[in-house]
Amino acid sequence: MDNACRIDQLRLAMVREDVDLFFTQCRPNVQYLTGFPGGGGGLLVTDEEAFLLLDGRFTAQAAESVPGFPVLDARKPTLDSVADFAARRGLRSLGIEADRMVQAHVQRLRDLCTGCEIRPLTGLVEGIRVVKDAAEIEALEGACAVAAEALAAVRPAFQPGRTEKEVEDLLEAAIRAAGGERSAFLTSVLAGERSAQPHGRPSDRRLRPGDVLLLDFGARVDGYLSDLTRVFLLPGADEEWKRLYAIVLEAQTRAIEAVAPGRPLADVDRAARETIADAGLGESFFHAVGHGVGRELHEAPGVRAGASEEMEPGMVFTVEPGVYLPGRGGIRIEGMVLVEETGCRVLSSRLPRGLDDALLDTFSGSKSGRDVLPCMDVQKRLSGV
Repeated sequence: MDNACRIDQLRLAMVREDVDLFFTQCRPNVQYLTGFPGGGGGLLVTDEEAFLLLDGRFTAQAAESVPGFPVLDARKPTLDSVADFAARRGLRSLGIEADRMVQAHVQRLRDLCTGCEIRPLTGLVEGIRVVKDAAEIEALEGACAVAAEALAAVRPAFQPGRTEKEVEDLLEAAIRAAGGERSAFLTSVLAGERSAQPHGRPSDRRLRPGDVLLLDFGARVDGYLSDLTRVFLLPGADEEWKRLYAIVLEAQTRAIEAVAPGRPLADVDRAARETIADAGLGESFFHAVGHGVGRELHEAPGVRAGASEEMEPGMVFTVEPGVYLPGRGGIRIEGMVLVEETGCRVLSSRLPRGLDDALLDTFSGSKSGRDVLPCMDVQKRLSGV
């Protein structure tokens, strides 16, 4: 789907909401609708026209990145420019993204647009974005592949004595070396008892024999993100962690098997949650099983208990059950799936998730310790060779 088709879909939504003008400042939405990668004032859409509203800092970038897309040079503050545009065109209603704009800006527009009704709306663009097209799916799968290559590259460095922050630095460098624009978000590397924090930040804690090592990471490729979690068990890990890993793996497998068009999203959450509850660990799994991923890390659809929406072909979301034991550690396995016409495809399939893959004492790669760079290919790219 090209940008013109996306804007046409937005116009259909504007007709349903009975608005003459739509304004968005949300960067992911502007990028999705126009292809413009920069910042600036935003996007204005009427029933026949669409304009990037930019000041002088961004007009040259727009001419280079989206040549031919109409640009209004904003010589006033952004909201004043929006109000002036509506007044010049005699427009009677302005739709804004209520969940993307601070209340002070909403009130400012109301004060400025005396002849134009302000209509706070939610989800107009996000409703279009929820179903990915072929180019988006290719970018998302590429983001998963880059993350998988980066993880394989740094895995030899998962050695006792390294700090969580050192592993984070290696992984983020490897993501760039593997072709990612950057990490998709702040990487989490959590060892031992700290792995019980679902979204903790890396510290100076050193890896120790027997640790659980949880990594939550992703890559950005062509503006699209991957969101993945893998857990590794360092040599000497207690057998109980292997049992817990197997439970979480089974929960994720059953949840992925529940992905199919026409089924409620809640079925995916239920499949994982029931598996963990049946193992007597229901209270240790306390977050939704997944969320949409695209230009943003968390977007529609929400994959949680009670979600009534049905899965549609083209939806992409995470499946990430977990078990967390405060003071001891946690296990989460996260991948990304695409809903297809006949079922689903795992976009993160290049990232092994079996128990054997999690046991570092069975890994046949380098064991040489703290002087290990990720791998020869990445080492060369990191050093500029």
